[in-house]
Amino acid sequence: MVDYFCMQSFLVDYSILHPIFTYILIFFGIAIEGDVVLFTSAFLADQGYVNPFVIVIITLLGVFVRDISWYEIGRRVSASESRVVAKAREMAEPFDDHLKDRLFHSVFVAKFVYGLHLAIIMRIGSLKLPIKEFIRADALATVVWIFVVGGLGYLSSESVAFFSAQKYLKYTEVALAAGIVLYMILHRYISRYSKKFLK
Repeated sequence: MVDYFCMQSFLVDYSILHPIFTYILIFFGIAIEGDVVLFTSAFLADQGYVNPFVIVIITLLGVFVRDISWYEIGRRVSASESRVVAKAREMAEPFDDHLKDRLFHSVFVAKFVYGLHLAIIMRIGSLKLPIKEFIRADALATVVWIFVVGGLGYLSSESVAFFSAQKYLKYTEVALAAGIVLYMILHRYISRYSKKFLK
């Protein structure tokens, strides 16, 4: 059986020796599941494992590629009756008027609502709203999202540094895991109440 801490140490050491590998993983991670990856990346940036400026650029690129891809998917399959498209339509259709009238507000709130964000982007594409307006709204919402989620990761790391200095925490990994759990609880709580603003 492989020792968990040895494996984790190997991965951290490998990422330090091969930072390109780390940045590629972060890019694809952002494109798949942005919140946790951004939180973790900001945490690691404060710890000195990755460059924070590179993380911001990679995050912006990953989000841009992901969101434009989902917009295009929505635009191209808008008439499809597949289960995935029907489910996305069912989730996002109640917000159509809001999407048309208040695009930025909708995109911004959806960034923080787990499970709704990609459905909203697909719906924006299927409604064939102008892509320039979508990019403008998405870019501004993404910058705010990076500061909020990245800031939480950074502050979590700062608290680890304080507690480590006080010798209360022995492993940074424990604090990172605790920070991610707290972030996910907070995210779930905010998501539940943010849906009300889209109605």
